[in-house]
Amino acid sequence: MPLPYAWRITKYNPALRNSQGHYLAEDWTSFSEIGKFFAAKQLTYEDYLSCESAYASSVLSFLSEAGLSSLHVAELENRNVAHVEAEYLRDIVFQPAKLRVDSIMRVSDLEDIVRLNLREVLWCKLIETDNFYVHFGWDYYMYIGSISPSSGAITHAEGRGLFVEEMASPYL
Repeated sequence: MPLPYAWRITKYNPALRNSQGHYLAEDWTSFSEIGKFFAAKQLTYEDYLSCESAYASSVLSFLSEAGLSSLHVAELENRNVAHVEAEYLRDIVFQPAKLRVDSIMRVSDLEDIVRLNLREVLWCKLIETDNFYVHFGWDYYMYIGSISPSSGAITHAEGRGLFVEEMASPYL
């Protein structure tokens, strides 16, 4: 569903990409890398959570600006939910086993669902048919499409340290 406005939202500075679009700086890409060192700095849970929170609050900001209060779950993959380590569910209230395709997710649950996608506990597309989508890629790539130009949400995301680039989701 191509929409008039679409963005790739990441923690990766586009100035650090090569001509093929590959990110060149050393950086973490997964929850599982907490405790490891990147560019001589250890990734702490607090640092991880700060970045993850920027993504989650940005989704809510885009959703609000589009005038939406819920999204539908599409194309759900949650095969590993029963075997996920408790650490991956730290600070998450929503139980991932409750997620179903075509579920309507209210704003109150969307923050945790964003976190579960980013932590690779599950993968799903979040959509409002013909109006809005949130898609997740590997390595902390997130794509949002909307019927709204969302200038306030873009400012919010950038203010939280994220980079917003015009780009349609490769998962359409």
